[in-house]
Amino acid sequence: MKIDFVLSLGGLFNSKLYVCNMKANEKLRVLRVMKGYSQEVVANQLGLDSGTYSRMERGVTELKFELV
Repeated sequence: MKIDFVLSLGGLFNSKLYVCNMKANEKLRVLRVMKGYSQEVVANQLGLDSGTYSRMERGVTELKFELV
């Protein structure tokens, strides 16, 4: 299996996720769900409005990697 992307987020998501063929916004959602966090909790931790975070997670708005 080829690993296309390794996503490692410190702080809020103190873990690594190895996934293939997923967009960054999908990986963000998977990590959030795996950790059992709501979008609102993650948005607050990142200093974002929950609507903004939701749009980032759905791929409607461009991800701001400097925040993540």
